Amino acid sequence: MRKITLLSVLLFIVGFVFGQTVYQSNLSSWSGGWPTDWNGSKTNIALSNVTEVTNGATYGTSMASLKNTTTSHKRFTTQPVAVVAGKTYDVEMWVKADTGNIRTAYVVHNSTTYSSYNAYDSLHLSSAGNLVKITQQLTIAAGVDTVEFIVSIINTNNTDGIFIDSVAITEQVCDAPSALTATNITATTADLGWTENGTATNWQIEWDTTGFVQGTGNMVTTTNNPYNVTGLTPFTSYEFYVRSICGTNDTSTWSGPYTFSYNYCMPVYSSGCSFGARVNNVITTSAVTNINNTATECANGGGYTDYSSTDTLEVAQGATISVNVGVSNYGGGVKVWIDYNQDAIFDVTEIVTQSTSTISAGNSHIANVTVPVSALL
Repeated sequence: MRKITLLSVLLFIVGFVFGQTVYQSNLSSWSGGWPTDWNGSKTNIALSNVTEVTNGATYGTSMASLKNTTTSHKRFTTQPVAVVAGKTYDVEMWVKADTGNIRTAYVVHNSTTYSSYNAYDSLHLSSAGNLVKITQQLTIAAGVDTVEFIVSIINTNNTDGIFIDSVAITEQVCDAPSALTATNITATTADLGWTENGTATNWQIEWDTTGFVQGTGNMVTTTNNPYNVTGLTPFTSYEFYVRSICGTNDTSTWSGPYTFSYNYCMPVYSSGCSFGARVNNVITTSAVTNINNTATECANGGGYTDYSSTDTLEVAQGATISVNVGVSNYGGGVKVWIDYNQDAIFDVTEIVTQSTSTISAGNSHIANVTVPVSALL
């Protein structure tokens, strides 16, 4: 029982994907009046406006109180943090204040290159003196691998300022699509769709015949969901994979494969095998390879049986063959189609013979059929 329980827990855990936390601070370690994992090189808030608060902390044993009563912002920066260019990071801060505004940015380590600042969040409106989580996003520019993250504040009161209890900085995960579909399938096209589980608006699709090795298929990048794929062949099984593109060098894992194909429709025999007329045999002569099927279309009980895997009719272009269709159980009419253009559609123009009246049970419809010279081989 323990082994089964453990396996269930492991499967449950593996089902979730979390981003990598690159920085975590509960502001509980202090030295020289500063939190030890803060006071980066671009900090410009005065030490006199930074206070360790040891009462009321929820995360760890201390909080930091930051004061800046002016409208000119002051920076409170982390120690250097390793990051990945092109990735987006969530900066989550648990903070509270009676009044004040807070925002985030980053500065490239050992430089004066700053990112754009996020808009200010008003703590007077959002926290009203209670801890709240504020999350802002920062995307790292190309060529950057180390930054100091910045907390910028303005308009605090002069008594308590803004309390910061915890800060976590996490690399965003690009969510993989799910619920793949193939709809509006025709002989040569299909709409490939999926559910986007994040915010991506660009996707990469790879498709080919069933069983292809990923990396060798047809690869396309699109902003369309569903995506209309063309150039398909009837009676061929295809599959596709899709992944989300969340940014430069930032893609999800692949989802798939999803398999689809275009084949002949499955007719519905409303009278059923108990009460309706039956095709009791199909026999051809004068072909290169003839059909001699004396079984019934009710072999599966549904009034329709597919014998394509066991019976093959091979004919020459321009040749004339004889077709014999037997009728049993009740009288009925007979129509015969041959899909000359092999598009998986029995067109009206592909009716090669039909009875002009009801064929009584126990009799056959017999006709000669000439194969067009334009028929596909």
